[in-house]
Amino acid sequence: MGGVCEDERVTKRKKNKRQWDEQTQTWKRTYGYDCVNDDKDIPIIEAKATYEPGVDPFAQRREEEKKGIEKQEKHRLENLKKAAKVGVLPSHIQLAAIALPITRTKADVPKKLRKKDLEDVGGMASSAIATSGKFDQKLPGRGMGNQEKQQNDKILNALLAKSSEDEMDVAM
Repeated sequence: MGGVCEDERVTKRKKNKRQWDEQTQTWKRTYGYDCVNDDKDIPIIEAKATYEPGVDPFAQRREEEKKGIEKQEKHRLENLKKAAKVGVLPSHIQLAAIALPITRTKADVPKKLRKKDLEDVGGMASSAIATSGKFDQKLPGRGMGNQEKQQNDKILNALLAKSSEDEMDVAM
């Protein structure tokens, strides 16, 4: 019972946290603050054909970094807006048993859940558990439902009818 690495002969290689920096001749972090080959440590930038004369390449590089960070932040905020959708309850809180269609709009979700709605949710949850063979105990103060009562009466009448010739009506 080997893992994926053993089956495909993949070797696990741990990456070093520090590397030797040729420019400063010191050990530096591989990533993050004060890392190896950091653009900020470069004292001279070679001029390329695309550079405009009179423009500071260091300032231009800093501006590009700022634009990239702003772009990332903008996308992050857009993703949060899409995920949250103002005024919508999260799916795990939204009570699907209220029998409202889940269209993820504020109009569909009632402002305040009524006691009856919550009781309906509890009843549906207990019947859902019963389908898997596990039955919940009835809560105190809750009687049988009408359907359950009728079914029990039918069964009782059938049993009593077998033992006696005439069928008795037990339901009162």
